[in-house]
Amino acid sequence: MKIRPVIFAVAIFFAALLAAGPANLTPGINGLRAGIDALGDAWQLAFWNPGQQAGMISSHSEQDLNIDMMNFHGEFMGHPVLARIEGPGVILRVWSAGPSGKLLFYPDGEHQPIACDFRKYMEGKCLSKEAFAVGQYANYTPIPFKKSMVVAAAGFKLEGAYWHVSYMTYKDNHGLQTIGGKWDDKSRDQIKAAAKFWKSNGAEPARDPGGEPATASQTLAVPAGGSAELRLDGVGLVTEFLLADAASPADPLSDLRLHVYFDGIAEPAVDAPVDAFFGNLFNAREKSERGPYQTLMISATQDGYSSRWPMPFSHGMRLELVGGGAARTVKVTVNYRRAAALPDNAMRFHARYHLNDYPDKLKKSDVHGLFYRVPQDKNYVVLQREGRGYYAGCFLYVVSLGADWWGEGDEMIWVDGQARAVIRGTGTEDEFNWSYGFKENVSPVSGALQAARRGRHVKESDVGYNAVYRFRPTDFVPFKDQIKVTYERLGSTTFRLPRYQGSPVNVSTERGDDYRSVAFWYELPGK
Repeated sequence: MKIRPVIFAVAIFFAALLAAGPANLTPGINGLRAGIDALGDAWQLAFWNPGQQAGMISSHSEQDLNIDMMNFHGEFMGHPVLARIEGPGVILRVWSAGPSGKLLFYPDGEHQPIACDFRKYMEGKCLSKEAFAVGQYANYTPIPFKKSMVVAAAGFKLEGAYWHVSYMTYKDNHGLQTIGGKWDDKSRDQIKAAAKFWKSNGAEPARDPGGEPATASQTLAVPAGGSAELRLDGVGLVTEFLLADAASPADPLSDLRLHVYFDGIAEPAVDAPVDAFFGNLFNAREKSERGPYQTLMISATQDGYSSRWPMPFSHGMRLELVGGGAARTVKVTVNYRRAAALPDNAMRFHARYHLNDYPDKLKKSDVHGLFYRVPQDKNYVVLQREGRGYYAGCFLYVVSLGADWWGEGDEMIWVDGQARAVIRGTGTEDEFNWSYGFKENVSPVSGALQAARRGRHVKESDVGYNAVYRFRPTDFVPFKDQIKVTYERLGSTTFRLPRYQGSPVNVSTERGDDYRSVAFWYELPGK
């Protein structure tokens, strides 16, 4: 007789839970995170926050010539200056082709620097016991400052004197504390959490996004020339999705195209070949000396593909696979968090594939020397978009011709109609945190999954396949109205080949290398 009231009470309890709906996302997930606090997860990529401005100061030639070393920016305390930045802000990345001597940080007008052996700093052995060093050579340890920062160098040798200093500045301080000789307890804890996130390649973020954990999994039969889809209803935040051929998980799925739609909008927010979206356009997972790879945002292993780009949606999500010439069976799994509602500043994830096959019939007039000013309207365009959001990185694929080296061109990013690029680099491999060409390498945020050989053994008839990536979890590029992301098409032609009219030791904007890319960005709906 006493069991009925208990059953009734339990029923009322579960009914109340159901009526309450899904849990909210973690309070503060949509807030601006600056400095060290931003390094421990990628959630901030998905939420628009005003008052941020990205920038990079490098050694590129101000005359737009291909002579990008030793271009210092004045002196401070008797030392050549790499960068001067007005705060409040955070240095997010330092790259150099050949670090040497001492790297000197002068925050907030101080005349006594925080000094590091330049090479040890770039290898993650100075200022922090946790290494955020990647490539050859770059370091992502955040360096916060309240008012200003001067970065200088002492004893920087000529052959390595190329550099980038990437940073973010803020309209307000947001609690930033200028770096000192030692990290405080809070900062040390944040650094440890961020290092755990990096070492896990995004699997262990420093905080939980909240909401109610959920998984949707289907095996989709994709007909030849047709499509199949997985749908999510309601409100949520995708934390990961996985794709794999049901019978052979390591299959590259190169004949399928990926579309992702949010909130019932007819235009796909994601539109790319499956293999290109996951960095595997040339099947680097099988052909690269590095083999299967895992990065912070994208992985391609023997078990299939995975993406950890955060993806909010307010009125459902639809993941569609479009078939090619043969029927396929693909397992799709989406891990996400159900939520009662999204914050107003939640953006939508976007990815877009682009290609350009350039003519390869060079004339003598197409070959230019080092002192030639390269016309920027010939740059390869990765992304050109109107709206409001954050540019978050790309895969760049280049089918290169055999005549030596394709990657001399600088990266250039313009935002909001500014005449001057806010990001202007010193060479394509430098943008991807390498130097003096590419060596195949993988890191959480950048790498070369495939890199064509170069040197005197390269024949004119050789074709090289290059697949490189750079993700921007902290050094994303905010734009309020528009953005244009490009790469200068510039390569060296150091052999006397008939095709190049016998012109040795020159560079050319018209080599004929073919470019493809997948751009990743976030955009605020309706803006």
